[in-house]
Amino acid sequence: MPRDNQKNSMEKEISRIENEEERLKNIIQGNLSQYLGGRNPFTMNTKEEREQLRGYMIEIVSGMSEPTFLRRFQLEDFYDRLIMDLTSLGVLSELLEDDSVSEIMVNGYDDIWVERNGRTEKTDIAFRNEEELFDMGVRIARNVGRNLDMRNTMVDARLPDMSRVNIITSPNYLGDTAITIRKFNKKRLTIDDLIEGNTLNEEIADFLKAAVISKANILVSGGTNTGKTTNLNILSNFIPKEERVITIEDSAELQLTGDHILSLETTEANAEGEGEVTMTDLLKNTLRMNPSRIIVGEVRDHTAYDLLNSMNTGHDGAMSTVHANSPNDCVIRLNNMISERGYNFSLETVYAMIGAGVDLIIQLYEQGGQRYISEISQVYLGKDRTLEMDTLFRFEIDKINENGRVTGEFVKANVKLNQDMLLKFRRRNINPEDYF
Repeated sequence: MPRDNQKNSMEKEISRIENEEERLKNIIQGNLSQYLGGRNPFTMNTKEEREQLRGYMIEIVSGMSEPTFLRRFQLEDFYDRLIMDLTSLGVLSELLEDDSVSEIMVNGYDDIWVERNGRTEKTDIAFRNEEELFDMGVRIARNVGRNLDMRNTMVDARLPDMSRVNIITSPNYLGDTAITIRKFNKKRLTIDDLIEGNTLNEEIADFLKAAVISKANILVSGGTNTGKTTNLNILSNFIPKEERVITIEDSAELQLTGDHILSLETTEANAEGEGEVTMTDLLKNTLRMNPSRIIVGEVRDHTAYDLLNSMNTGHDGAMSTVHANSPNDCVIRLNNMISERGYNFSLETVYAMIGAGVDLIIQLYEQGGQRYISEISQVYLGKDRTLEMDTLFRFEIDKINENGRVTGEFVKANVKLNQDMLLKFRRRNINPEDYF
């Protein structure tokens, strides 16, 4: 046979096999859920579980009305590849297993970035083409119970290992498909880790521990990627173990260590627009569950009103995070979020609500991959019922090196704790004079 004819024949056979594998893949994925009983393939990582998955595939293929022409060795190879495809994240798997990587950012099939040890860098990892990247997005979405297509172009969910994943595709993304994965930190960080990383010092750590035990209402404020959730999680672990703590999150990330923890998570509406459960819904329900503490992962909408209202009606010790660049901005953002509720409150009324409810705002900042507490402010109502704020601690920058990292020192202000904070400390037999 002439060489050109032989080459064409081989290419046709390869194409024929690839088309058949695609057909089998669609049939298997379309029927696999009946065998899994709601299990997520991403969680099937043991040898026994993968063999079980292989058995399901063989049964599905054996029962097809149109038998496959693939030979046994070809089917075995196909099953191996499909099992790996279903139970891992393909080329992204090595990044998920790399403990130094905290975030994976896929901007395109050959444009993949990571955040490693606080700094962003481009990798040399790539998908074969845009179709493979989109297929990965579809598979991730399917495996977390969502759809990714022209009608559903955005997915925000949690992977089985608790990592958060966001997917957006065209036409809402001007590229092809973007996937962002915020990895779940397997190591339980402690306050000592924050001290070692210069996020704060021992004096601030001791004060915050006393404030949490005293049931101060605390907001952790910061911009994107400043470590708000990490700090909230560490602070929450100062809560006495016997207290009944209820957490409310869009996507569960908190790792509390108490004995009486209840974790609530929102749900999105289904394809028919039904079944949505919002942060506000969960917060209202939480108030009927006899909580000792309420922790809201992040307040980003009019849920701010319900949170502040709970703080003002006897639910002390509440904590949450807010996306803001300073304590003053945090207050302004709370006002803006409450305005979204549609209530026609005056600015003075909202500020009085904030002053009566919030005790501390912990402001975080990130620069050059370094995260640190830039300021801690106490919040309270003054004698004329106006909002007052005092800086308790601040970070004074000495210099910034060529990588953008800062050096400096934490400075304690010469102020007194307000009457509400003094009372909370004393109720828990904590001497406020040990701190201010």
